[in-house]
Amino acid sequence: MFVKLNVSTKVVSKGRKKPTLCMAGDVVEVTDKIGAGLIKAGLGVDPESQVDNGVLSSEIETLQSELSSMQGEFLALQQDMSEVQSELDSANKKVESLEAELLECQKNNEPNLLDEANK
Repeated sequence: MFVKLNVSTKVVSKGRKKPTLCMAGDVVEVTDKIGAGLIKAGLGVDPESQVDNGVLSSEIETLQSELSSMQGEFLALQQDMSEVQSELDSANKKVESLEAELLECQKNNEPNLLDEANK
């Protein structure tokens, strides 16, 4: 389950703007600078809001755990890709060597073919 948090501003009285937290279509006003900083950092919500901090904390922990797991999988895939690239480089060197050997054989065989054709 993914929770999308958007921080935007909302005009309140006298043209002043306050940061707001939008989640699942609900708008929650932030009443202090510390709360706004936490929301911008994705770490919490206004304690006076209707959003349950415990639920959000649990969701954040779940998402952090999933992210950690995905990072581990990503590192394993990077290692696999590195090994495959190494094998590919080795195979390319072998192909280049065989191509050079083939060219050498062709060079060595051409005079013989010309000699046979002249006879």
